Amino acid sequence: MPHCRLLVPAALSGMLALSGGARAADAPAAMPPLHSFAAVAVSPDGSRIADIESDEPADLGTQKILRLVVRDAATGTPTRVVLPCGDIATCKPAQPVFSPDGRSLVFLLQDRTAAGSDAAAHRPPHWQIERADLDGHDVARLLDFDGTLETPRFAPDGRLAVLAVPAAAKEAGATAAGAALSGEIGAHEDEQRIAILDGGALRFVSPADQFVYEYRWMPDGRGFVGTAAAGNGDQNWYVARLMAFDAAGGPPRVLWAQHSYQQQIATPVVSPDGRTVAFIVGLMSDFGSTGGDVWTAPTSGGGAARDLTPGSRLSFSSLDWSCGGRLVAGDIAGSGTGIAAIGADGHVDQLWQANATLSAGGRDPGIACGGGTTAGVLQGMVRAPALVAGALGAWHPVSHDNDRVAAGWTARSVSWSDGGYAQDGWVLEPLAAPKGLRPLVTIVHGGPSAASLPAFPRQGVDTALLSAGYDLFLPNPRGSFGHGEAFAAADYRDLGDGPLRDILAGLDGVLRRFPVDPHRLGLFGYSYGGYMALWAPGRTDRFQASVSGAGISDWISLDGETGVEKADLALFGAPAFAAADLYLSQSPVLHARSVHTPVFLFGGDQDVECPIQQSLEFWHDLRDLHVPTEFVVYAGQGHGLENAHDLADSTRRTLTWFARYLGPSAGPPISRAGGPPAG
Repeated sequence: MPHCRLLVPAALSGMLALSGGARAADAPAAMPPLHSFAAVAVSPDGSRIADIESDEPADLGTQKILRLVVRDAATGTPTRVVLPCGDIATCKPAQPVFSPDGRSLVFLLQDRTAAGSDAAAHRPPHWQIERADLDGHDVARLLDFDGTLETPRFAPDGRLAVLAVPAAAKEAGATAAGAALSGEIGAHEDEQRIAILDGGALRFVSPADQFVYEYRWMPDGRGFVGTAAAGNGDQNWYVARLMAFDAAGGPPRVLWAQHSYQQQIATPVVSPDGRTVAFIVGLMSDFGSTGGDVWTAPTSGGGAARDLTPGSRLSFSSLDWSCGGRLVAGDIAGSGTGIAAIGADGHVDQLWQANATLSAGGRDPGIACGGGTTAGVLQGMVRAPALVAGALGAWHPVSHDNDRVAAGWTARSVSWSDGGYAQDGWVLEPLAAPKGLRPLVTIVHGGPSAASLPAFPRQGVDTALLSAGYDLFLPNPRGSFGHGEAFAAADYRDLGDGPLRDILAGLDGVLRRFPVDPHRLGLFGYSYGGYMALWAPGRTDRFQASVSGAGISDWISLDGETGVEKADLALFGAPAFAAADLYLSQSPVLHARSVHTPVFLFGGDQDVECPIQQSLEFWHDLRDLHVPTEFVVYAGQGHGLENAHDLADSTRRTLTWFARYLGPSAGPPISRAGGPPAG
C-alpha cells in the first residue's frame, strides 16, 4: 500500500473501538430508536449541514418517516424543514443542496399522500423541486414535474440543473419496481437527461438519445461532464462512456470509453481549474455500488486517460474535488474504510482509516465538503451512526441522537486466505447468547461487486437473527471490494465455485475460533447473495438451511428475462447465445439434483434485475426432487422490498425457516429499541 498516515482524532477515539474483539456495552433498560442520517450536504461557507434523517419505527412493518434537517456545523443544533406534505411516511424529501450564496436549500420531494403508501407504489413517478430558507420555513415550489428527478446541482452563477425523465414509466434505476410490460417492447425507453431549471420549467440540454447517469457542472458553467449511454438506462450503464455536454445544447463529446466490459465508469468530478476530470473505473456489478481505480482525463478530450492507482490494494468508492482543492477519495481497505488524498502523480496519502465507515450519508465511504468543513456519517459494527463535522481528518460529533443506543452484539473482524487471495469478513455474536455451541448464519452480500462494510446493522434480517440468538458470519469473498481490482475481478466467469471456496474457507476459520455448532449452519443472501444461497446447496451439504432473496438460478434464461442484460457481459464477457456452456456451468439449476438442503425463496414480482421467474425455476426443481422448499412472491416490489409490511413478512418467514432446520434460538431476544421481534 502507498504511504499511509493514520489520523484518528481524540474526539472520535471512543467511537472507533472497533478492532477485533470489539464489544458493545450492555444495553440500558430503555433506549431511543436508532436514528439514521442520509444525503449529507455542507453549505458553501461550511457553517451548516443538511441531511435526511429518520427513526427506525418500533414495528418493522411500519414505513419510516423521512425528515429534512439543517444543523449548525459547530454545535449540531438542528432545525427541521417544514415539508408542504407534512410529517408522514408518504412525504419523501431527497438530495438537499445549498444554493451558491448559502442562503437557501433546494431539495427534491415526492408526495405520495393522495394515493396512499400502497397504491402510490404503482402510479407513475411524480416529483417536485422545493426551496426553503435555512430556518426551515418559507418553502416554495420551484417545479412540479410529471416524471423522475435526480441529483440537483448548482452552477457557480446560481443556475440549477437536474437529471430528469419526463413521463417516466418507472422510478430511475434497475432496483426500482419495473413497469408492467405492454405494447411494443423497446419502442419507447425512459430518457434521463440533464436539464436546467429556467422560468419554472426545464430546458433539456443533453440529447434525447443519451441516458445520463451522473454529471457535474464545469467550473465556468458552460457545460457538464458526465457518464451516459444510448438506449435503456437500466441495462446500459455497464457500457456507459465519459462525455462532455454543452449547457447551450450543442452536440456532446466523448472523453473516454472503456476498453472492456470489465470497466464500468462512475463518480466523475472536475478539477477546480476545469482542465481535468477524475473518475472511478472498475468491475462494478450495479450502478451505485462503486469500487475501482482512480483515473483522470483532460476535459478537452485531447489526451489519453490514465490510471492513477494501478495495482492498488484499495477499492476507491467516491471522489470529491471541493475539499480545499485536493482530490479526496473514500476507499475500502480490507475490513475497514478510509479517506485519502490523491495527487496528480497518483500518490495516495491516507488521511484516515479505521474499522468503521465514514460516508456522505450514502452506502459508499466518502465525505461532503464546503467552506473548509467536511461532514459525514460515522458508524461501526457496534457503534450507532453519528453525524460528524470539522476540518478534514479532525471531525467531531454534531449529533447525539444515538448516544444511548447500544448494540446487543459483539463484532470481530476476521481474515483468512484462499486461492492465493487474502480475504476478510466479520463475525457478530449476540451478547445474550448462553455458553456452549451456537447456531450461525452466513450472510453473503449482493453484487458481487460490493462488500460487507463495518456499519451498524439496521432493522432487517441481520438484527432479527441476532435478536433470535444466532451468530452471523459476513464474508467478503473474491469479487468483493476492499483488496484492489484484481481481487474484485477474480470471479469473472467464476461466480459460483471460486467465491464459495472462499466462503467455506472463512467459515472453517470461524468454526475453529468461535463456539459455533457445525451442524447448525444456515446461509442467507439477497441478489448475488441470493444466487449464492441457491448455488451452495448444489455444491455442498455444509449448510442445514438456506434462504434466497431475489436469487438467480439459470443464467441462460436470465439473459432473456432481465432488464439489465448488459450486466451479463461484464460478468461473462459474452452474451448467452455465444457462451451457453459457460452460462449453464454457473447456473444452480444444473446442480439441483445434488441439493438436499431445505431452501426458502422470496422476491418481488416487479424485479427488473433478478426477475422472480428465476426463483420460480429453482422452486419447481426442488418440488420435483422432494426437497423441502417454500416460495413467496411480494406484489408490486422491485429488486429490494421497499414496502415495510413485506419486509417484515419476509424477515418473519426467514426466522421461522432457520428455527425449523437449525433448532430453537440460542437465547432470548436482545433489547434494542427499534429492533424487530424475535421469531
